[in-house]
Amino acid sequence: MKKNSIPLLLIFLTAILYAQEITVNKIEPPNWWTGMKLNKIQLLVYGKNLDGISARFNGEKIKVERIDPTDNPNHAFIEIEIPEGVEP
Repeated sequence: MKKNSIPLLLIFLTAILYAQEITVNKIEPPNWWTGMKLNKIQLLVYGKNLDGISARFNGEKIKVERIDPTDNPNHAFIEIEIPEGVEP
């Protein structure tokens, strides 16, 4: 009996993992620039399973200030700060 339950458990766990896959389809605004009067920008991210996400910029000085969840798990707001002197 245990031999039959192990494959079912593996199939169940695999289905759960694939159901939690995060997808980003679009980010608004699609571009921004340095030297603006206000250096904080709020990005709206569209995708799937975005509730509880984290974000970071690799190799950049851009700082993620905060991530605000929405009532819709397929949207998230990410506030970033672009410090002075960052190259475009």
